[in-house]
Amino acid sequence: MLHTKAVGDNVGLRSARRVAGLVLALFAALANFGIGAQGASAAVHGTSTASVGPSGSSWSSIACSGVGQCTAVGNVASGPAAITSSTGGVWHAPIVVGGTSGGTLTAVSCADASDCTAVGAKGAGPSAPNSVVPFAMTERNGRWGSPVVVPGSSTSGFGGGFTDVSCWTASNCAAVLTDAEGSKVALERNGVWGRALQLGPPGAALVHVSCVGGGWCLAVGTSASGLGLADMRNNGRWTSFGLGSAALTAVGCSAAFNCVVVASPHGNEQYLVEASGLWSTPIAIPSSSHVVFRSISCPPGAPQCIAVGAVSGSARATSVEVGLALQGAVAPSSLGSGSLTSVSCPVRGRCTAIGSDGAKGIARQFSL
Repeated sequence: MLHTKAVGDNVGLRSARRVAGLVLALFAALANFGIGAQGASAAVHGTSTASVGPSGSSWSSIACSGVGQCTAVGNVASGPAAITSSTGGVWHAPIVVGGTSGGTLTAVSCADASDCTAVGAKGAGPSAPNSVVPFAMTERNGRWGSPVVVPGSSTSGFGGGFTDVSCWTASNCAAVLTDAEGSKVALERNGVWGRALQLGPPGAALVHVSCVGGGWCLAVGTSASGLGLADMRNNGRWTSFGLGSAALTAVGCSAAFNCVVVASPHGNEQYLVEASGLWSTPIAIPSSSHVVFRSISCPPGAPQCIAVGAVSGSARATSVEVGLALQGAVAPSSLGSGSLTSVSCPVRGRCTAIGSDGAKGIARQFSL
């Protein structure tokens, strides 16, 4: 059963926040001494770019189980949803998903090279021609199953397709969506999807989620008033709480209670670090004016997370250290032309990002 409650209703979390207040001063002091935000640019090297799919392809999400072993999802040439994969950095021809004309796959999460879950949105049908419904697909042992519509999304006004998914095992995942009724989450348990249920306060929009072993998850987005909002799943229970003063646009967690969240206040990117359950104050990412970071990846157990985005047609990447011994974020470095929508780093500093150069889909491998 899904539970949603305010942080203020949980005595344990109130106590944790009082302790966190003592630690936040430490984060702020570190930032003042330049530890929380470094001015040097990220040292990007070993960059290679490959075309992905036919002209007009659009790729929204990538998940890598190893270096060069990745799965990406999106659309082909404004057509139906599509899936593609790479082996040793070589990308294969996309698989077109039947029954998804006008739809798209928006996110993918993989437990290993042959077991993945993808989610997206497709037309709700003749009864709601202007709405979409969420659907999911599962790959088992290298074979993709058929799209499955996940119940629970409203088709009143506008329907909600999934915006993100994260899996902690091959058959246990969490996916988020926002529809006319607000934010919702659907859980896949042992390979079976449950109904999408309300998550967060009315008017919230949760857009990204990151889950780690044991089913601990953090979903982020925006409250009805435009402030940062997060929902944490711990021991099977969801808890909503405000986080920062701006929309949260990406989240990555390397372990439970150890995450990095990106915020976008008026075109000046910031990040917040959670270390052992304690959140820092927002820290500016150096030289990031008008860079829109869309995705962040935190390899399991690694102290470094990598975020990618773009500004004025040029791709950017930056790194953020996780933990109380903050090393801070470095100024974003160029990753060439184009826009990158998603990044996956299976091991520390070795990443592949997916996106577009304006004419076709691209995948960019790099080290940072």
